Amino acid sequence: MKFKLWSQTKPEVVNEIRPKFNLRCWDDLEKAEKKKIWHFLELFFGDSSNYGSTIEYSILLLNEECKYQAYAKNYLKNETHQNARLDFHQIFFYENENVFLELISYYSLALIEKGREKNKFIYREDKETKAGFEKRRAEAFHQFFDSFARRLNDVFEHFSINLYLTRLGFVMRQDPKITEEVYIPVISYLSNPAFKEVNDELSEAFRKYNTKKPSGYSDCITHAVSSLEAYLQIIIYGKITKKKTLSKLFKEATSKKKIPDDTFSENILTALLKIFARTRKDEGSAHPKKRYSNEKNARLVMNLIMVFLQHCIQSG
Repeated sequence: MKFKLWSQTKPEVVNEIRPKFNLRCWDDLEKAEKKKIWHFLELFFGDSSNYGSTIEYSILLLNEECKYQAYAKNYLKNETHQNARLDFHQIFFYENENVFLELISYYSLALIEKGREKNKFIYREDKETKAGFEKRRAEAFHQFFDSFARRLNDVFEHFSINLYLTRLGFVMRQDPKITEEVYIPVISYLSNPAFKEVNDELSEAFRKYNTKKPSGYSDCITHAVSSLEAYLQIIIYGKITKKKTLSKLFKEATSKKKIPDDTFSENILTALLKIFARTRKDEGSAHPKKRYSNEKNARLVMNLIMVFLQHCIQSG
């Protein structure tokens, strides 16, 4: 017999105690909401946090990469832990979304570096496959980041913030099933260094999408399709090689059993390849455009490509 929460016995109260809003950006939040988020993230950002060096490193990176703006002004004058924490707090509450997200991105990079430093002496064990070793190493490198991302994403979901943090950066928040069953497994699998070029293209696609500009959506499509080309080249040749059309790469991958030659691949994936090629030609930035893309089309292409990659990975 399982104890039930009040909200489980009376579902109509769920929206009252756990309200859902339309997705919003960071700049839409009131200061009181940001204060709540700060408290929920105090394990990582608070004065008693064990991540002081990570905070300082992220502040240092932000200033170094944005010298003209020098957002961390206290730290610029006097490079102390206390000033780094003070600037981090100020940026969190008072800077705009772009500056805040850039800071969180540097914080995330610092956590990945922390994991890499702690686990630099990881070696392949006897009888361990190369793929198994690479997966284990990627998990170790990302242990601090993954812990932070899980917490941040949970808090962001409760406040209906329109972003989701992954190992490749921020992606658009959408239906949880798409994020949890497609994006996260694919991005985790691609953490293998062998797929660096795929990661680079996907990361750039996410970044361009998040600019929220028509030109950014077109660039997003171009990089997303390029990530698929890179993936196919790597599983076929083991590296990026001569440029071939998607259809030729797909045929070669299926003929060499790198991708399953099943009904789904033959019918659905083949149709998707035509859509990708046409969309990149018409709306991407790799060719003269008939028109810029829009958010809906860019998101659709991203989702389809992630599903495409998921099928290839699961069947591989």
